[in-house]
Amino acid sequence: MDPFISGLLTQVPTTINNTSIGDGLNTGGYSFNQRDNHTRDNTSIRVDWDPASHHSFSGTYAWNREELDRPGSTLGLTSTYSPIPVNYNDDRENFLSVAWRWSPTSSFTNEVRFGFDLAPINFLSNQNFGAFTVSDTLFNNPNQNEFPSSRKTHTWSWQDNANWSHGNHTLTFGMQVQRVTVFAEIPLTRFQTSILQVISSWAPAILPAPTISQTRTWRRQINF
Repeated sequence: MDPFISGLLTQVPTTINNTSIGDGLNTGGYSFNQRDNHTRDNTSIRVDWDPASHHSFSGTYAWNREELDRPGSTLGLTSTYSPIPVNYNDDRENFLSVAWRWSPTSSFTNEVRFGFDLAPINFLSNQNFGAFTVSDTLFNNPNQNEFPSSRKTHTWSWQDNANWSHGNHTLTFGMQVQRVTVFAEIPLTRFQTSILQVISSWAPAILPAPTISQTRTWRRQINF
């Protein structure tokens, strides 16, 4: 017998404890408890500061952690025989939003905002992958053969908006810049996509606001 197949068979239980599966003669079922934990932690902080009558600062930061077991059924794969699932998620997300509001006079106000959202998602595996994998066996394969993958989405945003009032008229104008970068890792291939969006607008209060939008996209592929 092939040594690799022999090693797989040693991981397959030989005890039948579930008669509802199989024909009861040559095949049978094996039931066991497998961990299916889902842990979430959230931390956030907000700061507001008014150092003077014309200045106002605010900021919000949030941190999220998610740890999730991935039994085979949640990924459309056959469950392994290990008490702890081989596949799992381990993600950390960081969010920040800060603002500065300046009102030098009663008729003019300017507000600057900046923030980012760093949101990765990682599909990880404890399986020890060798030089090759084996699938389509006649018995239940104890290996899921689900390679690790991830997708890291980074969003950066900056905007500056101003408002000026004079008599019965109000003029609003500003600019916004946003960049979104997606770095994806899948088996044997890596992708990176960046999107830069610039939006500027001005508008009197009595007219609809015309908008200028420009989007640039870069895509880079690295095969290894």
